[in-house]
Amino acid sequence: MAFRRTSCWLFASALFIFSGGSSAIDCPLPVSAGRSYRWPQTNPALVAPVMIVHDYQPYRQPMEAENTGDGISITVPPDFFAGFNLSDAQGASQDQYVLRNVVIRKPGRVAEGASQVLSHVLEVVLLHQNMKGSQRDWSSVVVPFSVEVGAPPDMISALLAGSRLPDRYGEREPLLLGTAQALDLSVAFTNATFLTYWTSLPTKCAGTQRFVRQFMRNASLVTSPPAFDAVLQALAKDPSAPPILSPDLAWLTGSCPAHGGAACAPLPAVDMSQELLQAQTLQSQAVDSIRAAKNTMDA
Repeated sequence: MAFRRTSCWLFASALFIFSGGSSAIDCPLPVSAGRSYRWPQTNPALVAPVMIVHDYQPYRQPMEAENTGDGISITVPPDFFAGFNLSDAQGASQDQYVLRNVVIRKPGRVAEGASQVLSHVLEVVLLHQNMKGSQRDWSSVVVPFSVEVGAPPDMISALLAGSRLPDRYGEREPLLLGTAQALDLSVAFTNATFLTYWTSLPTKCAGTQRFVRQFMRNASLVTSPPAFDAVLQALAKDPSAPPILSPDLAWLTGSCPAHGGAACAPLPAVDMSQELLQAQTLQSQAVDSIRAAKNTMDA
């Protein structure tokens, strides 16, 4: 049994690593957030052999924001060092991602009668550059937001404090001008799980894309109605496109703080064999019931 579990773990590790590949595009400019994606379905048996070990310190200095026509893009200053490592079960760091850009955008417009797997009204995308290897790999962490009256202080409200969002294409404005509330991105990772897969996002080099490791948070954070209204007004002229379908293969991964004091380990996979057997039994019983009813009708 131990050998079987070890073999399965090694197979999962290889599949997780090689399912992405690497990009052959040599573009020195950062990736863009691209379009919104539909949230994938969670498979508790499909667990990544790595986990997110995050380190995001509070930040209080102004940050420049630009209206890009499909969102609000916020440049991360050089003195704001924040990001995460992907670490395996032994604690070895596989990748080291450093935050480069923050994007606030509307979610994709879902067709009437359809619904998202995860209901939300805004998305914050954290774009990171991998500082290991060729430094050409990027990651996109998508954090969904819902609106709640009396919501506690959040990252969107902190950015808007004492500030005005740019509401015209190409316009730039400073954000995070209020001194009472710091920008704390660690709340997006605290006690959170993510669904991750490889995809491609546009770069700022015309007509080129890059393979990106995308992480989609499994639960929404909340922001206040005033913050939501301010973002919606700034993005009023931005087009609303339908979300892109996520791949069927999405890996579940957990997170823990880099300086939390406790050991970090990847999430355990859930054995779904019993649930599968029960579902197959119910399916067989349903088929037998339908056949019996048909025979009765034909008699």
